[in-house]
Amino acid sequence: MELEMQIAENMALYSQWVRMWNGELDLSDEIIGEDFVIHLTGDTCQPQVEVRNARTVRAWVDAVRSSNESMAYDPQDEPSVSGSTVMAYWQATGKAKATDSSADFAKVGVDVLRVANGKFVECWTANFHTAVLAV
Repeated sequence: MELEMQIAENMALYSQWVRMWNGELDLSDEIIGEDFVIHLTGDTCQPQVEVRNARTVRAWVDAVRSSNESMAYDPQDEPSVSGSTVMAYWQATGKAKATDSSADFAKVGVDVLRVANGKFVECWTANFHTAVLAV
């Protein structure tokens, strides 16, 4: 019964992660633990500062979102959730900002998020563009 409760809590935590990526940046204070660690692939938008806590996660997500005129972050399937991890396949779509034109984009990825004490404390993410369409 305790494991089922933890899984439900981690599912709710992931729902807040999705909302954060969709613009509710203040949720980072509720869902990101101290000494957060992120592992990014080479094609991931690299942060300008080390991402280690709620404030820097919020700044990183804001930077990613601000580089686009619009962006939607949507889980593609039900995430796989355990007592200590959430693994989710997602798609981000939107319109990228560009100097001379804008382009629609679609990007897919997988996040593996480790949970401790009710907050995300570690994230592995891998993603790639699936389409960039000039307008």
